[in-house]
Amino acid sequence: MSEQEKIIQLWKENGVANIDYEFDCGGDSMNETNLNILDKEGELIECKEIEDYFENKIYDNVEFYVNSDGHYMGERGNVYVYLNDEQDGFDYSKSSMEEYNER
Repeated sequence: MSEQEKIIQLWKENGVANIDYEFDCGGDSMNETNLNILDKEGELIECKEIEDYFENKIYDNVEFYVNSDGHYMGERGNVYVYLNDEQDGFDYSKSSMEEYNER
């Protein structure tokens, strides 16, 4: 069984609806992040294996713009992760707002 297959099994066993990964980046680094594993009622689920898996996989599947240039300051928002049963994998959706320094 692959690592992803194990995570899918844990996802289903724990009744996970989605993951909400909050982030704030800029100034050439990733700043505050918070990974929330949620059930269908929006309640938090504790599962260290799922958390550890997605702490790395989110960066493999989503592009973050951390590099500031004096005008572009960074971005903040959320990445939502959902199980895609049809493809036996996960879908990643990023929603963010960029910050700019206006003169």
